[in-house]
Amino acid sequence: MKIVYIVPVPMDEKEDKRRECLLNNWAFPNTTVEVQILHDGPTTMESMYEKYLSIPGTAKLMVEVEKKGADGAIIGCAGDPGLDAFRD
Repeated sequence: MKIVYIVPVPMDEKEDKRRECLLNNWAFPNTTVEVQILHDGPTTMESMYEKYLSIPGTAKLMVEVEKKGADGAIIGCAGDPGLDAFRD
């Protein structure tokens, strides 16, 4: 099973790899987790405005990873930008 962890704001590559390592250590056997970073969204997620700005890019990335065969996706943000729409 392949799960994609989508971070809707830019992140340092070192932090990206750290999270990917942790998530793969926590995953069930035969499950891999790949971290994908949204590079064209807001630089932070500190307001509703920034949350809404991140939704289009996150949606595009969700569709891309689904087309590439991901079995599921996790939004790596406490605000869960766009979650209701993505569930549809």
